[in-house]
Amino acid sequence: YVFNGEKEGPYTVTDNPAPINVYGRSKWEGEQFVQQSCHRHVILRTAWVYGHTGRNFVRSILDHASPDRSSGEKNEPIPVVNDQVGSPTYARDLAHVIADIIKLDAYGIYHAAGGGACSRYELAVEAIRHSGLKCDLVPIASSELDSPVKRPRNSSLSQEKLNSLGITLRPWQEALKKCIRNLV
Repeated sequence: YVFNGEKEGPYTVTDNPAPINVYGRSKWEGEQFVQQSCHRHVILRTAWVYGHTGRNFVRSILDHASPDRSSGEKNEPIPVVNDQVGSPTYARDLAHVIADIIKLDAYGIYHAAGGGACSRYELAVEAIRHSGLKCDLVPIASSELDSPVKRPRNSSLSQEKLNSLGITLRPWQEALKKCIRNLV
């Protein structure tokens, strides 16, 4: 969220940060503090992290889609934003990247996010498909959310600099499928 989301295509580490909300500004200020405090540093920018534990988008979608066995009723359709694009990142893959960077003794700013990009709606559709759950997802615009928080339209990240170290995160679709196999 250190970028304003107006760029077409994925952000590179050389793109100028321009956060549009307090969350993004706090991340950017943290990066600046680290850079000023220590010339040998590692800053990993990531996006849309999900995994087996903790609160995250994928688990929320699957929880909402799981049938309420006590009532026997079908779940209500789930509205999902379709105009925000990002790079979903499996937490387990991110952990491997961190270990690889440590082993390489690499320093600098890197984007460590799942390969490719999708909308939140596309991510939800794939999560439901791989889970075998049945539910209706309804694509909506960000403007339809009852949220005071402004979010970047595009938060997808290029792995180009990370790839130059010989480190690659797998495509988000493949990682999501693996994660869901372990969840359901």
